[in-house]
Amino acid sequence: MKILITGATGFVGSALTKKLLEKGHQIHYLTTSEKKIENHSNYKGFLWNVAKQEIDNNCFEGWIL
Repeated sequence: MKILITGATGFVGSALTKKLLEKGHQIHYLTTSEKKIENHSNYKGFLWNVAKQEIDNNCFEGWIL
């Protein structure tokens, strides 16, 4: 299952993300820090610009909405 979360790089979010990845889920996460963006097959980060109220719509790639 693909899951989009915020806070994946924080204390609680990183533990949650670890458990979800162990169960075989794909994680897309929103971050406000460009330096925290990673791009792996099952773990991908996308920029969330809070000041501009914008998220990278690529975070929905491959999803059926």
